[in-house]
Formats: sequence, structure tokens, C-alpha cells
Amino acid sequence: KDVMLRRSMDDPRLSEQMPDLLETILEVEVDKKAYDEAYNTCMDHLEHYRTTGSGSIPPGFLLNILTELRHAAGRAKIDTAVNWAVDYYTQTGKPLVIFAHHKDVVSSIEKGLNLKAQCGLITGSTADKDRQRIITGFQEGKVQFLICSTLAMKEGVNLDAADTALFVERQWVPAHEKQAAARVRRLTQESAICHKVVLSAKDTVDTHFDKVVSGKEAVVKAALDDDGEDKMAIAEAVAASLLKGRMRL
Repeated sequence: KDVMLRRSMDDPRLSEQMPDLLETILEVEVDKKAYDEAYNTCMDHLEHYRTTGSGSIPPGFLLNILTELRHAAGRAKIDTAVNWAVDYYTQTGKPLVIFAHHKDVVSSIEKGLNLKAQCGLITGSTADKDRQRIITGFQEGKVQFLICSTLAMKEGVNLDAADTALFVERQWVPAHEKQAAARVRRLTQESAICHKVVLSAKDTVDTHFDKVVSGKEAVVKAALDDDGEDKMAIAEAVAASLLKGRMRL
């Protein structure tokens, strides 16, 4: 119970058999009208708490703001995600796995793509028998786009018919994204390189999320992979950076 055995997908004993994974954050322009409305509403509520009563902000309120703005940014990226997916399939002829967090974002992407190709949709409410049927159809080439709720499909399935995963919304926990991207990066993957593409809406909370996720990944790596003083120094530096970023927000 005092020993943890950990083997990552980049372990030299596995690297020769595993395809490489390239991660790209793709900054995109989106229609920000609805996002800006959500942002202004959140800021009005924040200002209200700061200027009335004791001036204190309720516990969890800032987290709620981040959650609401992440959802608004996800909705703003729906059309962009659909267009990117169609362009990808047109240029490569390869199937694509698309991950998003909120159910309305997932279903809206599926509706947009279903007009252009055969799609599969899997969320947390998808029955097991339907889930397996959809996965089988994707693996057999009958489905061009598989749109998934990240938390519902981040582990336990092989989607190596595709070599690219598109993330429309970020996750707070880096491991959830890593696990989701690993659905296409399998030992059975025929492509030498797999891709994780993250859509990041310009001038939105996405920029903050990109920094937070990267910072958390650095903390985890420092805690698990570095040694001695290096481990503590890296973790402290990243933690201080994240704290500073939260205070600015």
C-alpha cells in the first residue's frame, strides 16, 4: 500500500509501439454577442456583491462565473466546430472524434453535422446498448463524426478508427482531457501521429482555461516525474502563477 507503480503512455518501453500525440490550441474568432451578454451579467452580479452589504463575495461565486462563461464560450464555438469538422473530413477523408462538456453544446454540434454526414452522439444518458452500437458503427466506418460528452467517453473505449480528437470545451481536470485524447491514441492505431486539437475562442474565458489546464498539468508532472528540489520548485512556481492569475480575474 506504500508503493505506486506508474507507467505513462510515453514510457520508453511503450513509446516504440505507441503513436506520437501532437497537441494544438487553435485560437478561433467567434460571434461573441451572446458570450458578451453572459459576461456583462456575471460582472453586474459581481459588482453588486462588492458594493452592497459587507462587500464580501459568496463562497463559490467566482467558480460559478467561470463555469457560466465556459458554457457561453462553448455555445459560441458550435458553428466554428461544425465548420472545422467538415473541412477536416473534406480534406482528409478521415473520421473525427469531437469532445465537449455541456449536453446542449454536444447535441447542437451533432445536429449541425448530421446534415452533412453520418454522425453518432454519446452522452452520459446514452444507454449501454446504444453506446456500443454507435461505437461499433464508428469503428467500422459507417459513422464519420462521433460527438461525445467528455466525461462520458473519456475512458474504457477504443476509437482508433480516428487519429484526431477535437475538443470544443476544456476540462478542469487535465487527466480527463488526457484520457479522452487517449481514445484515439491506442496500440492498435495505424497512424504514426495522433492529434489533439483544442478550439479556443479569442477574447473569452478560454484563454484563462488554457493557462489553468497547462498549469495543472505542470504541477502534476512536477509532483510525479521530477526529483527533490526541482519537484518542489516547479510546483511552487506554478502554484504561485495560478494564484496570481485567479487574483487578476
